[in-house]
Amino acid sequence: MFLQFALLLPVASILAIPTGEPANGESRGIYWPFPDPSAQQDTAGVSVKNTQCGQVYPIDSSSAYRVQSPFLPLNYPPSVNCKFDFLGTAGCVPIITCSEFNLARGDSVEVSDGMGASQKYEGTTGPQNVSSGVSAMRVHFQSGFFSIGKGFNCTVSCAGNSTTVNAITNALSNPQTVSCKCGVPGGQVNEETRIVGGRNAPMDYWSWQAALIFIGRQAPFCGGALINDRYVLTAAHCVVTTGLVAFPQLSQVVFNEYDITSSNDTTVVRSVTRVIPHPFYDPTNQDYDVSLIEFSPPLNLTSSQAPKLTPVCLPPRGTRDTYAAKNGTVIGWGTLTEGGEQSALLQEATIPVITNDECNKKYSNKITPRMVCAAYPQGGIDSCQGDSGGPFMVYSNSNRYAEVGIVSFGEGCARSDKPGVYARVTDLNDWIRQTAWTANWCQE
Repeated sequence: MFLQFALLLPVASILAIPTGEPANGESRGIYWPFPDPSAQQDTAGVSVKNTQCGQVYPIDSSSAYRVQSPFLPLNYPPSVNCKFDFLGTAGCVPIITCSEFNLARGDSVEVSDGMGASQKYEGTTGPQNVSSGVSAMRVHFQSGFFSIGKGFNCTVSCAGNSTTVNAITNALSNPQTVSCKCGVPGGQVNEETRIVGGRNAPMDYWSWQAALIFIGRQAPFCGGALINDRYVLTAAHCVVTTGLVAFPQLSQVVFNEYDITSSNDTTVVRSVTRVIPHPFYDPTNQDYDVSLIEFSPPLNLTSSQAPKLTPVCLPPRGTRDTYAAKNGTVIGWGTLTEGGEQSALLQEATIPVITNDECNKKYSNKITPRMVCAAYPQGGIDSCQGDSGGPFMVYSNSNRYAEVGIVSFGEGCARSDKPGVYARVTDLNDWIRQTAWTANWCQE
């Protein structure tokens, strides 16, 4: 098995400039001049960048962003509906502080985690050192149909170690859950006696494994994992290189698949309705190599009828576990040898996680905090071509599996000097949950 290191097409940025007709609820009636996004101001060694409505911005300890109402210092216009999204990187929880804040009656700035927790600010009292409590933050400004106000000027940055942080109301809120448990596989396999190495996976055991196929074809081009009743987690390079971001209807997701060469009346097929790669995905180095695939119709996760499909767990929100020295399991229909034929049967392999420092020595310091590596010192066991997007999982003390990695890339397969590299789910966790928040989730 293996992960496919592919040359990927650049991902276009989406800039929601308010012009033309309304789209997706965002104001687009008049052009409102927000600050020049290229303008910067350095304060105490931190680069403060301007923002534009509708963009997504990464934050780390060396940068901050200015969020302000259109036309400032002049009054803002009526009917503004503008969102600014921020994603903190490893070790960075975004906070917002406003130096100016004066809104007309009924207008508001709402700060949220994008997952149901939010706090609304009105009048002349704006947020001060307010955090969503997680690495994702959305700032949403709305003005009424007849409103005209002075406006606001705020800064979003990383919370410092000495910063007193005010959390938003109901931070770390929970999604809609149904009566099922994630990460519980089908059948009974004793984890203590599992064979360490590639082999045929037990039939019906990995109940969250998904095969991504093009309509009319049988062999999967990538793998994925069911995380709730409407979304599959996979790698961004799987969907960007294949054009599925623009044409999701060309593909399907197949559950309860085992032998891809034979027909199976118990497979569950769903149409793909939307493909969402991470906004920071970089095809040049595979950073942020994660994507969500939304399918329809949703699955009934509480059904007692066969086949029983169960989502895999995600790591707990906020965990900083690196999983170094722990064994992980990877599954897929990838090739059994480097450059070999694709496996007909679902394969599994158990591989130990290594530190990013150790992995960087093998990849000339190209491993980012959004990556996790796994390998045996002598090589010989790895994921391989065709396994891309599939889950890399650890078995927890609660007897459940959590997906901690997504098959991303590698040089060759099972080489002693080239570990397999996976997208690190712990550092992408908030974005995954935020994007798929409206689905029904099993209990963690």
